[in-house]
Amino acid sequence: MTFINKIRFTLLICAGFFGASGLIHAQNYDIQQVGTITSPALEEISGIAPSLQYDNRLWGINDSGNSPSLYSIGVDGILDETWTVEGVVNDDWEEIGWVHRKGESFLFIADVGDNASTRSFVRIHLIRSTDLISNGSLKVTPAYSFAFQYSDGPRDCEAVSYDPVEDRFLFISKQSKPPVLYELPLHPIKSRVLRKATRVTDVTGFPKPAEGDNLIKSKLIDKAYQSTAMDFSPIQDRAALLTYGPLLIYKKSPSMDWPTAFQMKPTEIPLPIMRQVESVCFSKDGKSIYITSEKVPAPIFRVDLK
Repeated sequence: MTFINKIRFTLLICAGFFGASGLIHAQNYDIQQVGTITSPALEEISGIAPSLQYDNRLWGINDSGNSPSLYSIGVDGILDETWTVEGVVNDDWEEIGWVHRKGESFLFIADVGDNASTRSFVRIHLIRSTDLISNGSLKVTPAYSFAFQYSDGPRDCEAVSYDPVEDRFLFISKQSKPPVLYELPLHPIKSRVLRKATRVTDVTGFPKPAEGDNLIKSKLIDKAYQSTAMDFSPIQDRAALLTYGPLLIYKKSPSMDWPTAFQMKPTEIPLPIMRQVESVCFSKDGKSIYITSEKVPAPIFRVDLK
């Protein structure tokens, strides 16, 4: 059993999700396995996003040590197309999602992985959705790429999404306790100046697992509650924040901003045991959430929302 599997096994079996303080438990969400990824090309899938052009299809990426490729995958897990992203490298691609602004849509790739918190800067690439229609070559070049630093030093961060109201990227750190929310304005989109992602607030609504008397169990619980991926719903009323343990759903009213929403207590959705679960996205219609993990065969689960 891998270390991550031990985490998930401990979460599911040993303590019934541990009664994390103030958390809303949601045991009745409809979670179904809809597919299985078996292609060796997707051994380390680290991010997924819905296809805008096609129903029942996802875009996927691998993390560090892999080629700069985009993968078109059916929700059944079947690999359909492999695209080469030209002019960039894959230092550690950890997140993918959509930016909708000023009448254009861009698929973003966040090259932000930094397990040791040592990278002097990280990058985001933006690809026009209109460039992702099969043209025979299966090659694409980002419309924009930019580098940035965190204002308080390097950070390990794998949870990234775009806030269209404020025209900014939001990041939630992985290893800090509590997690920290950072923002990075996208405007001006054409600027190539090294940008700064600034600290907004601690994510005080993030679960604080109850401490147990078993030291090993406590360490596993602590590792399980690390954010590994994030996506905002199409109408910006929910955030899906993935951890090595449960899926967390934060709800936001129209009058609320995301920093305020992340101070609220999330709904916790227990997930089936997976290996290294690091990919989450809302469906194109926002009615469901898709989740998958690294290491093939990797199941694809769909969480139907109430």
